[in-house]
Amino acid sequence: MEFSDSSPRKEQALIQSIVNAELIFQRHLPSAGNSPPVVALSRDLGAGGAEIARLLAERLGVEIFDRQILERVAAQSHLGAEQLSSMDDKAGVDKVTTWIRGLFSSHTAYPESYRYHLVNVILGICQSGGVIMGRGAHVILATRPAFRVRIVGGAENCAERIASREGLSLNEARAKAHQVNTEREDYLFNMFKRHLHDASLFDLVINTDKFPDMETVAELILVAMAQAGHRVPPQQGAAP
Repeated sequence: MEFSDSSPRKEQALIQSIVNAELIFQRHLPSAGNSPPVVALSRDLGAGGAEIARLLAERLGVEIFDRQILERVAAQSHLGAEQLSSMDDKAGVDKVTTWIRGLFSSHTAYPESYRYHLVNVILGICQSGGVIMGRGAHVILATRPAFRVRIVGGAENCAERIASREGLSLNEARAKAHQVNTEREDYLFNMFKRHLHDASLFDLVINTDKFPDMETVAELILVAMAQAGHRVPPQQGAAP
């Protein structure tokens, strides 16, 4: 299929119209204090996001949703999880661009089905509560009662954590972090025309270079959630 010079503009307009429609749909919803706790967590590779997500889920009494999101999308769309993984936020820019162009092609079905079901799955999680890892959830849930957090870290500190955790050399860890972070940025921009490092898309951004203890980071997030009006269960054993 050939595209005219106006195709990129049409693609951007289409994505923006989808996002705008979702924002309109999400108005007049219950307040955060009356809703199950939901955290949309975006993170740099090696910044400690997985550990922070685990601590938050334990404290809030909810599940972590990562690979499970893809499995639910696969179940709803009747497509295999391995097939859909090419459209996940670990996929490269070329795969996501293919998805966008697929919206204009009668010959491409599953990429647009992926996004349709992805939004439905994330909105469904929002109804029951959870910690949602990446996948543009902070954009999809922009006006939902969700707390949107980004965890970042310096390149060298993140590389050292990756190298220690995975038994890689520092050069290998640097290359892996760069690749994954670039793919996540490309995914978000091509899906929603938003930049991953746009702090205005988040309620809180934490640099774990300054807070190396992940329990401290989790506690900071919980305090911020409570201050923002989200329901945070009292810690077991804490004085009422």
